[in-house]
Order: sequence, then structure tokens, then C-alpha cells
Amino acid sequence: MNNSIYYYRRCGTRPRRNAAAKGWKRCPAGLLGVLLSTLPCATLSGQIPTVELQALSRSVAQVGTTWELRLTGNHVEQVEGLQFTQPHITATPAAQKTSTADAPQAASSVFAVRVDPTAEAGLCEVRGVGRLGVSNPRALLLTQQPVRLVLADHAAPAAAVELTTADILLAQCQPQRRNYYRLQLAAGDTLHVVAYARQLDSQAIPSLVLEDSAGQEVARGRADGAWPAEIHQRVTHGGEYTLALNDFLYRGGAEFAYALEIATDSQEAVSQDADSQDANSQDVVAHHSAAAGGSGRELLELDQLLRPTFHRTSRLQAGGLGLVSPAVGGGLANAAQPLQTQEPVQSQDSVQTRDGAAAEQVATRDIPFTLRGQLSAASPVVCDFAARKGQRLWIEVVSAGWEQGTDPRLVLYKVMPAAETGQPPSLQRLVDQDDPPALGDVAVGAALRDPRLGWTAPEDAVYRLELRDSEAGPRPADAGHFSLTVSEPQPEFELLSYFPYPTNTPATARPMGSHLLPGGTEAIRVVALRGQDFTGAIEVVATDLPPGVSASPAVIPAAGSSADLILECTTQAASWSGPIHVEGYALADKSLRRKSHAATLLWPASTTHNAVQFRASNSLVLAVTGQPQAPLTVAVGDGSTGEVVVGEK
Repeated sequence: MNNSIYYYRRCGTRPRRNAAAKGWKRCPAGLLGVLLSTLPCATLSGQIPTVELQALSRSVAQVGTTWELRLTGNHVEQVEGLQFTQPHITATPAAQKTSTADAPQAASSVFAVRVDPTAEAGLCEVRGVGRLGVSNPRALLLTQQPVRLVLADHAAPAAAVELTTADILLAQCQPQRRNYYRLQLAAGDTLHVVAYARQLDSQAIPSLVLEDSAGQEVARGRADGAWPAEIHQRVTHGGEYTLALNDFLYRGGAEFAYALEIATDSQEAVSQDADSQDANSQDVVAHHSAAAGGSGRELLELDQLLRPTFHRTSRLQAGGLGLVSPAVGGGLANAAQPLQTQEPVQSQDSVQTRDGAAAEQVATRDIPFTLRGQLSAASPVVCDFAARKGQRLWIEVVSAGWEQGTDPRLVLYKVMPAAETGQPPSLQRLVDQDDPPALGDVAVGAALRDPRLGWTAPEDAVYRLELRDSEAGPRPADAGHFSLTVSEPQPEFELLSYFPYPTNTPATARPMGSHLLPGGTEAIRVVALRGQDFTGAIEVVATDLPPGVSASPAVIPAAGSSADLILECTTQAASWSGPIHVEGYALADKSLRRKSHAATLLWPASTTHNAVQFRASNSLVLAVTGQPQAPLTVAVGDGSTGEVVVGEK
């Protein structure tokens, strides 16, 4: 385009984003003056970009410290400040010296960040703000432990970095290489190692290998979803050990960061603690847990802050969405409380549940009820319930959606009464469900792994549910929780809102921030996640908008999955940046009203992960840029360049 320029004639329609693909006319730049004089209704137009934040140079930091933060992404040089969801963090542009002057100037995309000592440890979000609006968020973890950032190349055993229990180590995976670490262990020590990446908005899949001084492999571990790569190993020989870490697919770079932490406890210390019986010592509790076969999670701050926990996950994750970083998306409303809690019933190994097989006597439960417990591939969960003919029920399992390492499968039987001949009761299989249909749209959606179905009882009878786990591989001991609920349907929906990437192919979507110009428009996509037999239309509205910005309500049609809210900005709107909110209610029953949860795209689809990745976010942040001053550059055929600034000739 050095020797030409696109133009279009205003015909009452808005210009398309992709001029070449949509057939705009093209003319040489030398005819620009003629065109402007002969086509008074012609208008020049361009798509102003939005900052896309891909990675932070430091995604883990200790409270009470000051450090340098460098941004990586598209148009990050236009970022003038940072916004944090944690109120006790401040950032100022970093100063650098230029080669032409001694006076320091602001370094683009580099900031000095200070975390106040009163800040709480945990996950928060950071966004870049500037004349191109506000970026998408990225996760930042605050810890009480010191954090050591490793920048030096340590992709060879000779360059191994020393590991200690005194700090958390932050580094990046290297493409086609391993990072090496060394540590000293005494005979009888139990080593605990964890490496987290996904909760830090990293693409890395950490893989660990522990070797002894002779180069023999002692243990290994690999991250699985939100679960970290971890090793919990008691060593029999003292000496120097080597820990190798790499991305499981051997990728690397700024987008593949990880946090690594180790802890050790000795057999001698455990024995002394056991003898002392000091119930007030937290260390004793931790050592006892490790000595009894525990994972040592009490010793590791990363586990305390990032490890998936069944009981603190939000209802949104409980719906089977598998959203990452529960702490980042924390505080989501628990829209549906358990109706009745009963202890889970584990079937015995002798139970036969084949069609026509003898049915063991199981206590019959009253509807509604909820079972909770641990799933095991070797022992399915069995429960009976009585239902009336024509009674509509909603049966829902929650496990994989709570980031558990399970793959539930639900089988529903009718318990056939004993025949007059004295034959024992038998079972007739009615429903067998593994993975239900996905929810949401292509960019922000969920391929569910937890069974959920609406079912109508065909006759008065006793029915049996059998919950199996199809995941037979190894997993952490705390990664098998489940919840099974049977109740009459209570229509329910959840909403997710995000700024969509401007493309007609959602599968190519990328992370997107907000950049609303005076006189312009911006879309918010609202996705409906339906449950409990709810299929009705939903009206959605935007609230807490700044002065000069408005949005007409939109309707997600019956059984539909999404709708777009269009924000409109007046020409006199002032610059503004802050959180806005979206609400929705069922048109057929306005008492069924829900606040939308914010979402953000994490990474576009790639050759190694053929799906757009997303997660829940703390908030939906809008940016209005009032009266922007943007330079216009036109390159002509002879290579000369002319610049025009708004308001100047």
C-alpha cells in the first residue's frame, strides 16, 4: 500500500474493517487530490487498534516490594499506565537514558511497580491503559514468600540454578530445551515440588523430572489442566539432586512462564514432632500430614493460593465450564444452593449393574437430594430414588467442571421388582450419558464433561443412578471430588460478557480490550449458559455506563446462546475508564434475573491447542478515549513521507 490508498463513497452504511477483502475501490496516491476535489462526499476511514496484552515479564511478586514490569503484546508501546484490581499496587513509567541526551525519558511498556506491605496475597489482574484504550487483563500473583526472577540461561546441567526453600522461583520455558536446577537433600528427606503455569495466564504445561547424583531418574510429574506439575518423593540417599523442567510440548518464550516452589521435611523432624504432640504448632501439623502420606501442600504457598479446591470454586465453575483461575474469577454468585445434603453411598465390589443383573438392596432416597464424595474408577457411586409417572427431574453431576481430574459417566436404571417366581430384583438400563452438549459460543464456550440431563419418569417406580469415573489414570488424591443432585427443575441460567474480537470467524478470535471513541460504537457479547430445562428468551442490559455512553437492550432468543450489546458514544464524551456491568432477565419471568460474569479471552487457537482459551475475569472494563489526537502517515511512490496531525495543517 505504499503507492496507493483506499477510499469509499458514503452510501448510508458503515465502512467494513477489511477494505481489500470487501471490494473497496483502489486508486493511486497521486490521484488523492483529484478524488478529494471531485468526490465531496468521500471519507477516509481506518480501524484504530486496541492494545493486546500477551504476557508480563513478572507474573508473581512479593508484597511489600518494588520491581520492574515489562509488557509483551501488540501495541503495548502505546500503554501509558497500568490498572490493578488489587487497590494496594501502584505503577509509574520506568525511566531510561537515551543515547542522544542525558535527560531520562519514559521507557515504552516498562513500569516500576510497587506493592504495598498491606496488600493481600493472592491473584489479581493488571491491564494496560493508554490512548488506544484499555487492554485485556493478565493475572498477577502476590505472595508472602520472596520471589526470585531467573533471567539467565540455565538450559544446561552445568548452568543449573540452585533451588532453596526460602523463595519462589519465576522463569520461562525455553523452546526445545530444558531448564535445570540443583538442590541438596539428606537421606530420609521428603521433597515436595510444585510448578504452576495455567493460573498465571501462561501457555506452559510444566513437566518435571528429578534425578539423583548418578543421573538416575527418581520421580517425575506433569501439569494437567489447573493441577500443577508436582513431585512428592522421599529420598533414600543424600547428596545433590537435579530437577529438570520443560514445557510438555517443548515450547517456550514470554508466554510460557511458570512459578516453581519446593519444600522439604526430614524423617527426624517428623519423628520429633510426633513425640512432642504439640497441637499448637502449625509445623507439626504439616509434618504429620507429610509423614502420613500427605502431599505437603501445607508447606507450599503456591498450593495454598493456586491449587484447585472443590469447596471454594464458584457456581460458574460448578456448572461444568472448566474456567481456569478460580481465584481470578472469584466472588461469583452462587446462584443455586444444595437442596439437601446426604452422605454418598459407595457401592460394593460385588454389585452387578448390567441390564437384567441382580439388583443389590440400596436405600431409597427422597427427592430432592444431593450426594457428595470422592469418585473412584474402581468403585462407582450408587443410589436409588422413587419417582412418579410423568414427574420431571433434573439430574446434574459436578466434578470435572470443578477442575477435578475426573471424567464422570452417569447411568440411569429402572429397578425391576421381584417376580412372582421368587427371582431377585433386576435392573433395566434407561439412560447412559457421558458428555452432554457444549454450552456457549465458539470463542467463549465449554465442552462439558459432567453429565446433566432433564428426564421424565415413565412410570411409578424406584430408579437407580450409577455414577462411574471413566478416568482411570493417576491423579492427585484431592482431585476426585463430585456432587450429584436430583431435583425437580428450577429454571436457571448464567451469563458471561466479554469484548469480542472483530472477526467473522470466532475460531480465530484473540484477546481484546476496550477502545470506544467519541461518535463510535463498541460491542459486548453476552453468552447464555442454560440449565435446569431453561430455554426461554433473555433480555440483557448494560449498567453503570459513563456519561455520554448508552446501550439499547438486546435479546438472546429462546434456546439461543448469545447476543451483542452495542455501546454508543456521543461526540462530546470525555475520557473515562472503569468497570461496567451487564444484567439479564428471563422475558417470561422477570424475577429470574442474573448478573453477568466478566470473561476474557486468553489465547487464540493454535496448532497445539485447536480452541480459543478463555477464563472468568474480575470485571468488564470499558475505556472511552475523548477527542483522540492520532497522527496520520501516508507513504507515496518516491518513498517520501508526509504527516498530518488532527487540528494542524
